[in-house]
Amino acid sequence: MNMPSLFVGWIKECISSTWFSVKINGSLNGFSMGRKVFDKCKDIKLNHLFFADDVLFFARGDKDSIAHIMNYILKFSSLSGLHPSLHKSTSFIACCDPFLVSWFQLIYNVPLGSLPDKFLEVPLILKELSNNYYMPLLQKITSRIDTWTNFLLSMAGRAQLLKSFLWKGNSMAIGGAKIAWNLVCLPCLEGGLGLKCLVQWNYSQHLVHLWQLVANKGSLWVHWDRTTVLKKNDFWTMKVPSDCSWFWRRLLNLRDVEKMHLRYKIGNGSYFNFLLDPWFKGSPIALGLTDPVIACLRSSHAAAVSHFIDSGSWVFPDVNMSQHHASRAFLVWKVHFLDPGFDLQSLDRVF
Repeated sequence: MNMPSLFVGWIKECISSTWFSVKINGSLNGFSMGRKVFDKCKDIKLNHLFFADDVLFFARGDKDSIAHIMNYILKFSSLSGLHPSLHKSTSFIACCDPFLVSWFQLIYNVPLGSLPDKFLEVPLILKELSNNYYMPLLQKITSRIDTWTNFLLSMAGRAQLLKSFLWKGNSMAIGGAKIAWNLVCLPCLEGGLGLKCLVQWNYSQHLVHLWQLVANKGSLWVHWDRTTVLKKNDFWTMKVPSDCSWFWRRLLNLRDVEKMHLRYKIGNGSYFNFLLDPWFKGSPIALGLTDPVIACLRSSHAAAVSHFIDSGSWVFPDVNMSQHHASRAFLVWKVHFLDPGFDLQSLDRVF
């Protein structure tokens, strides 16, 4: 924004060198030093990412952190014989002292880049990508297709090209496709070309992501979302945050669809939430009970299924029917509670 450097320095001092205190009921309580913390990376201790043959390292903006990472890169090089091409790498530095940038360039001589950077011709940004962001990638793909169409392809080669992209004569022409996509994507035996319907494929991949999240599959993405987005919220009942990403919003809007395709198998009951997870006949128990009846369970909304299992049997609190209508409703529910099986020797599973 071309703010004066003096003004930028003032803001930096306010953030990095001040102490804060919170006033409660007219009196100050405690002090904390102001600092910049990447809170979404802190809990999961994220310091590097791998994708194909690329790797990204993250470091604090100080000499010790940078030197620590660079020394381990060189140590890995000496042990493996794989030497990093620092002159082909790129460094991105933000909110750091200019002297640190000069020192880093002088010692390690890694080219300095600027954000947003591109990966696979697509910019690395937080907001949803518009069509314009994809144009460089689409132009590359189009030029590659045009090159292929200049050669004499065999019938098998043409079929393979069709299965990758179906063009409309001129690849840059404006207008509808010659054949409806719902017909093109039919199996060959039904008169189609057996192409993959990308809309349905994308839809199914979203459902796969949801299953990985609910089943707590061990991936960085799952760990990230459960730590920074879900936190202590229940996935099935949480409201869609107003400030969440477009992708997370899309996943949350698919919860009702996902619920229809999931199967819960109770193991020792330590992972499933008793009231909120749809482990009981595909629906959360809390949906069929009012708050007064739920109160008769004498447990919190965070209670696991294992909280109601003891010595290999289901155990629920005793209530006095004459005290309240909720007690009577709870007793009726308990009598009609189907006895789903469980295996205390195994873990809870979602499949």
